[in-house]
Amino acid sequence: MILGDKIIELRKKQNWTQEEFAEKMNVSRQAVSKWEGAQSIPDIDKLLLMSRIFEVSVDYLIKDELSESDYVEDTSKGYRKISLEYAHTFIEDTVIYSKKVARSVSMFILSPLVLVILALNEMDDRFIILGVVFLLLLVVLGVANLILASSKVEQYAYLEKDAFELEYGVEGVLNEAKANYKETYTKGLVVGVSLTILCAIPVILSSVFPVLEVLGIPMLLLILSLAIHIFIIVGMRNGAYEKLLQVGDYSPKANDQKDLSGTVASVYWTLVTAIYLLVSFVYSAWHMSWIIFAIGGVLYGGISAIVNYISK
Repeated sequence: MILGDKIIELRKKQNWTQEEFAEKMNVSRQAVSKWEGAQSIPDIDKLLLMSRIFEVSVDYLIKDELSESDYVEDTSKGYRKISLEYAHTFIEDTVIYSKKVARSVSMFILSPLVLVILALNEMDDRFIILGVVFLLLLVVLGVANLILASSKVEQYAYLEKDAFELEYGVEGVLNEAKANYKETYTKGLVVGVSLTILCAIPVILSSVFPVLEVLGIPMLLLILSLAIHIFIIVGMRNGAYEKLLQVGDYSPKANDQKDLSGTVASVYWTLVTAIYLLVSFVYSAWHMSWIIFAIGGVLYGGISAIVNYISK
């Protein structure tokens, strides 16, 4: 029995009309009609709510071959099975984690903000030290936030390393959820890319209008942090769908390439940061040493392409 027929059967057992059931599900009658006519599939949230309302398992709803009393022996190859409830929880936790990661990265980007403002105002060394203290405090807070956030998602680490299988019907629900999120993901990328390009405008204007000289770099950092914030939030949610579906960057082939890319990235950005701090402290070039990261970002694109080519 397919999902649509099960919904009809369960609804009639409760003596509910489509309108009454739709009200309990917080959807329109037309949506219920489409579910029962197999014209569409409820999303993850609705399936979980439906299982609670009807007091049946999600497995029963999405597995065509199951009756309410059936038990299906696991004939998989020993792979861990991912249920719809588990997938839904993973996506919710990833969304929460992405916001915390975005917050930490914003702290890292904005950490030199006070230092840059003080340097541009040609303050003496006592005030410059305050800027360094502010930078270190934001970095510490950002790192602490990342560590605390990571501890709550460690349970999902195996999804990137070990083989697993989705239970029957889960793939279809996830594919539909991913498709529904595509528009939001695309808009997020467009806004993020636009802000990344536009963040140079304050610096350009500050070189033309002296009155804006102190605001140029701080505004660049603020706009860039917002762009990265958006990238992280929309990217990690889309990545959660890809991780469960094992497609895109999380396909078996892509995972092999990711190990090498991750190692290269760690070494590369550690070196860039060391150069930035060395130049800034030794030559007191805080007002312009930020350009090291800009150049580093451009060069990393080429290095990443070379690494991907080699790994293939």
